[in-house]
Amino acid sequence: MHPFLSSCHIVQLINPYEQWSDPLVRELFEKTTTLKFEGYGRKYAKGPIPVDAVSWFCDHLLVCQERAGGELQPILGFQHATMKRYREHYRPFSPLAMCESDDDHRHVTAMKELVAQFDSKPQLLSYTGCFAVAPELRTDRQLVDELVHFMVVLHYFFHQEAEKGHEIITGPTIRFRLDTLLNGYGFFPLVESEGEHDKAALPVGAFAGEEVRMMRCREFNRDLVQLAERYMPMWENRKVLRNGANASPESTMSPFAVTAESDRGA
Repeated sequence: MHPFLSSCHIVQLINPYEQWSDPLVRELFEKTTTLKFEGYGRKYAKGPIPVDAVSWFCDHLLVCQERAGGELQPILGFQHATMKRYREHYRPFSPLAMCESDDDHRHVTAMKELVAQFDSKPQLLSYTGCFAVAPELRTDRQLVDELVHFMVVLHYFFHQEAEKGHEIITGPTIRFRLDTLLNGYGFFPLVESEGEHDKAALPVGAFAGEEVRMMRCREFNRDLVQLAERYMPMWENRKVLRNGANASPESTMSPFAVTAESDRGA
């Protein structure tokens, strides 16, 4: 593990909308939003906005550096929410909306079929997105490479705590080759390529036509499980912000609840 991570903690920010009265939640949500603005600003042309209404009710999985006075600063993050959560907040399911906005027949058909499989159990289908790494860390290529792999490990951790039958759908940007990384750990394409010159890519209008590859995961492979072992102590001691649990006498570093429970069924 990179020495930098010795001063870091995994933090789960559960549905900021539901606990907006908590000043700690507002502070961390603002920092997380800034992380995304700065991270995306270095990688995309001016215009695309990496947050929307969905960001308010998603759960945010973060890696935060502990600074002076116990302040936690996000350096890595992504958001995830189940289809059930989308329905509770009357929002279209993001991956389906992305496919429909481009009117790509193969992607629309495949995504509708996937969504239909989970129509009666929407708590078992999660979408993840808005991946960001603090741009000031990018000069340390070894650290950034580990953080990107750590991001996949965090997918594994929250997947393991979901109910049996849980599946993840995500849309990594092809330009960054994150789809290739995910493919090596158990993810597979929503739409398979039909030939050498068919990338099976989905252009995203909200990101100036940037091409993504929609990827699914039902089970992570052995390589990822082995990689996750080194981060298990961090996960078991993660800090969770959720309604009614934002203070813990056992934690001297910050007023977070230290818990191994996930937001099951949400």
